[in-house]
Amino acid sequence: YKSTDGGESWTRVNSVNPRPMYFSQIRVDPTDDKYLYVLGINLYRSADGGKTFKDDGGNGVHPDQHALWIDPRDGRHMLVGCDGGFYATYDRMDHWDFLNQMAIGQFYSVCVDSRQPYRVYGGLQDNGSWGGPSRSLSGAMLNEDWISVFGGDGFVCQVDQTDPDIVYFEMQDGGMGRRNLKTGQIALFRPNAPKGQPPYRFNWNTPFILSHHNSHILYAGGNYVFRSVEQGNDLRVISPEITRTKRGSATALSESPRNPDIVWAGTDDGALWVTRDGGVKWTNIADKVGLPSPRYVASIEASRYADGRAYVVFDGHRSNDDEPYVFVTENYGETWKPLRANLPTGSTRVLREDIENEKLLYLGTEFSVYASLDRGESWTKINNNLPTVAVLDFAQHPTAGELTAATHGRSLWILDVAALRQMTADAVKAKAFLYKPNDVIRWRSEPAHGPQIGPGSRRFVGENPRFGVQIMYSLTAKASKTHIKVQDYAGRTVRELEASPEPGLHRVEWNLMMEEQPSLLTVAAGGRKKDVPAPAGMYRIVLTVDGDEYKQGLKVEADPTTPNAVFTDAPETDDDDQPMERAGWIDD
Repeated sequence: YKSTDGGESWTRVNSVNPRPMYFSQIRVDPTDDKYLYVLGINLYRSADGGKTFKDDGGNGVHPDQHALWIDPRDGRHMLVGCDGGFYATYDRMDHWDFLNQMAIGQFYSVCVDSRQPYRVYGGLQDNGSWGGPSRSLSGAMLNEDWISVFGGDGFVCQVDQTDPDIVYFEMQDGGMGRRNLKTGQIALFRPNAPKGQPPYRFNWNTPFILSHHNSHILYAGGNYVFRSVEQGNDLRVISPEITRTKRGSATALSESPRNPDIVWAGTDDGALWVTRDGGVKWTNIADKVGLPSPRYVASIEASRYADGRAYVVFDGHRSNDDEPYVFVTENYGETWKPLRANLPTGSTRVLREDIENEKLLYLGTEFSVYASLDRGESWTKINNNLPTVAVLDFAQHPTAGELTAATHGRSLWILDVAALRQMTADAVKAKAFLYKPNDVIRWRSEPAHGPQIGPGSRRFVGENPRFGVQIMYSLTAKASKTHIKVQDYAGRTVRELEASPEPGLHRVEWNLMMEEQPSLLTVAAGGRKKDVPAPAGMYRIVLTVDGDEYKQGLKVEADPTTPNAVFTDAPETDDDDQPMERAGWIDD
């Protein structure tokens, strides 16, 4: 429809309106209104004011067009955003330039495997499921470092922690599968209702999980909870109908890391269930939470620290409600405690309990990441350099001390959480506190691969984790003098580092190089000290603040693939002291 009197009257121009509940976007060229564009699975364009349309505007562009900008000074120049990324045209859509050097993936989930370096996996909107490295040994992480697990719309990914070559994936509406990366074998599975019964209902983003206790056991949720003991091949119903309505389906599942008989399930229409005997008996606990009305169950986190404890996050935006809903129960859902505290308005999406610190919680919302050091009594935004974006999932590596966030619009990001895990009330209040660093692997260096990267190369380059040891410390007040030294197992100082005396949280890097004392013969010949690689072994970090010493142990491990390799070089860093606000997340 078109109006020429400010909306007082309308004239029908054309019936083109592709999937209006999902797209319904119209754009008019501000330099010439005879050029009209309608976004949909295809990109429709008109050169006669909408009388006729062609659906070829997006030829060569990924389907599902969601955003279009037209240059107000030159209508030939346009930018389109779609499920495949970001494109530019300079000739009114006759040709498109794919701007594929930005991290704008729409991830629904993330998981990590047990390799070294470990891989991260996740499912993307209309782009399948992929896996990629958490760090590159050849310099930069590139698109070609990623492997495709399967196609379709990608959602949940899970990896067998006893065999990193076995990766589980999912497509829309409950289509699940398993892939052996070593052999290439793929198995697809989706339970079917018995003959004569209504078909099972599955969510667009169907939840499934692998058991903490047996990696061959898989749980999936539809309008029932299903369990397989053969890697998904034999999914069977183990629950009653779990939805409130005849259109509902499961959106969240969680198995207790402490007890395999405790399983929780939630649905998009607000139902919430728990079983304490492996599915023999289920209890509906939704009405005990205290919500204003049923809300979409976004995530459930069964605690690893207490059998009856679980955290549940509800997302109310589908009910025109953007308030944060975070709750905890200590008694299998009989009573609930709200954990909103100081959280601002914004839909809540996911909560994860830290795997080492019982009091540390991570919360993903529509806009940010929050952490709580006191089990939800208060929250602190920890985005740092993470963009403002919806955060839908987290994964914690069991040994690397890192947290990966899946964002719906800015891909995957990784954060070193070693210091966060140690931020107790005593640590935060202390005059000075030296946090124990993560164990460090002295990785080998591999040759670069692919075309040369440089200005104009038009390639995405992922950010590697910072090299060496990340030494974190905090001061509550400005000190007169601060200093850091690294000692070997015999107590000899192998490296001295500058440390800021300013109050706050600081990071100092040790690049795994140490000063070698020259021999007398070398000194006589005019030689100097030189840097040499620090061998694998145990070290001690010593922070001195106004004469007081604070110590932490450090383990440096050899590369597990080449434990006897000679480490000969280390990258230079711009500075030795960066506040955490600048360090922050690593964009993978």
